[in-house]
Amino acid sequence: MSGIAGIVRLDGGSVDRGILERMTHFLSFRGPDGLGTWSCGLAGLGHARFKLSDDEPPNAQPMTLDGEVWIAADARIDGRDALVSDLRSKGRDTSTGADDAELILHAYAAWKEDCVAHLLGDFAFAIWDGRLRRLWCAIDRFGIRPLYYARAGESFVFSNTLDCLLLHPGVAGRLDEVAIGDFLLFGNYQDRDRTVYEAVKRLPPASSLVLSRDGCRVKRYWHLEPSDPVQGRPEAIVDEFLHLVETATCDRIRTGETAVFMSGGLDSTTVAAAALRSPAAIDGAWRLRAYTEDFGEWFAHEEPGYAELAARALGIDVRRQPATTYVPFDWVERSAWPPPEPAVEPGWSTFQSTLREVAQRSRTVMTGFHGDVLAAVSFAEYWRYLVKGGRWLQLGRELIDYTWRMRRAPPIGIRRAMARRRKKARGIPPWIRPGFARRAGLGDRLGLALERETGERLDEGHGFRSLAPLLSLSFFDVFNPGWTGCALETSYPLMDARLVEFFQRLPPLPWCLDKAIFRCAATGILPREIVERPKTPLPEFPVLVALRRFGIHPEARDALRGRAAEYVDPAIVPHMEAVDYRGHVWTDLRPVSLACWLKRNDEVGTNGD
Repeated sequence: MSGIAGIVRLDGGSVDRGILERMTHFLSFRGPDGLGTWSCGLAGLGHARFKLSDDEPPNAQPMTLDGEVWIAADARIDGRDALVSDLRSKGRDTSTGADDAELILHAYAAWKEDCVAHLLGDFAFAIWDGRLRRLWCAIDRFGIRPLYYARAGESFVFSNTLDCLLLHPGVAGRLDEVAIGDFLLFGNYQDRDRTVYEAVKRLPPASSLVLSRDGCRVKRYWHLEPSDPVQGRPEAIVDEFLHLVETATCDRIRTGETAVFMSGGLDSTTVAAAALRSPAAIDGAWRLRAYTEDFGEWFAHEEPGYAELAARALGIDVRRQPATTYVPFDWVERSAWPPPEPAVEPGWSTFQSTLREVAQRSRTVMTGFHGDVLAAVSFAEYWRYLVKGGRWLQLGRELIDYTWRMRRAPPIGIRRAMARRRKKARGIPPWIRPGFARRAGLGDRLGLALERETGERLDEGHGFRSLAPLLSLSFFDVFNPGWTGCALETSYPLMDARLVEFFQRLPPLPWCLDKAIFRCAATGILPREIVERPKTPLPEFPVLVALRRFGIHPEARDALRGRAAEYVDPAIVPHMEAVDYRGHVWTDLRPVSLACWLKRNDEVGTNGD
């Protein structure tokens, strides 16, 4: 949540403290509890502090232990007991109550660049090593906390907030047409280091960056290693899962009161139940408040009722948050803080309002997001893995087991192959201008995307789980304060490296069918109605309901005839307000999303041309 920024002179000159202080001051919305800067000749760091509680150590950042190595960090370090034990074995005098940045500095002193392999949690940090005259940066395994960087003339600048970099006069705000093409074609960037600006790069998940006399080097520091599915008694597997969920959740409790976005499904209610079994909750020193999304003004649905049922069983309050208070893309006029990059968020203004409501009572909010992805598995890939290993008896048993449990023939990849062919046939949307498509090389990029497998694998050895949805940068971005402008820290207990590694070795049968592992773990903890309820989609698609009721905000439609007309043809963009619309709605919302973002971006202005 805290804001970080920094400048390093590449020519040996001195950092402009005025620019550094301006960048740091811009980050005050992220860190309302104090600003700090440090510079020494060719390097400077800035930090805007966000305190999770009044009991936090008073250490200010940028921080140093020895006057030579300095850090600016936006970090929550988990697994502190094990880390401190390892540090003490290396002769480092520290404790579990140490500041997160202090722990990182001790880890760097003990293991240098390898220290990141010892760090769990969500983090983005930068360390200036004065002895080596070197900058070293790293972010967490899933890129939950981002870090951006750019070459600015004879300077190297970085921040965990994209717009902060544009304050440096040497960073051009010229747009990257390949990024814009990716957004229109795919909804996100195909390159994990790309941003909407040509000059600005993003550090990919599980990566570190070194800037030294030898140049700038980025490398990945973490991969999930292949491993055979775990064997053991069912009770032991469920107990291990529950322990990991509770550990991951407890590590994220730092405040006297925490919020949770809680639907009536298994994922978020499991997180809420785990939080209430934490030592802080048992001691009565901590409170949990739940929030649930309500579309009741548009259509009847069961989610709020199930959320209230879970809340009563858990003994917590739950607040219904209306999700029907927007006209699609009214944020082009209403929002004081538009997204820093294009995003398909027609209800952005209402989303920001819900976050601000939560932030009035809590500084942190937990979610149950990505439980579905963790439990998702490609059975076709899994069975291929068994074939490659010569495990024919196991394959036969599992094919029969799957058929018996699901009452249908096992999937062997035919549906996926057909889906790929349908995707290939769809091609480039007709509303993308042909000249722009050629300039951005969209035909080639589409071909590469279609050749690529489902994404980067959790396990390249047998690959029956895909890491790609877990690394959906745009998903984490929209909750990040750099996007929302809201001083609220969002955490994802199910996106814990320990849990992801557990699921990577969890046998798909029976544990991943119908999320059996979640249901077994919740039995006796959550109400039976929630444990046994099937996966239930909303009866209506909220965005389509909003489009039918209100249409697109007039300024959004007008924006299509502005700068966006360089990239899309306004005359061909579908009028999605039609009640009988049956197209690919998220695809056809992209040109309007881009148009709104370009309009607001031009109004705010950048340093570029």
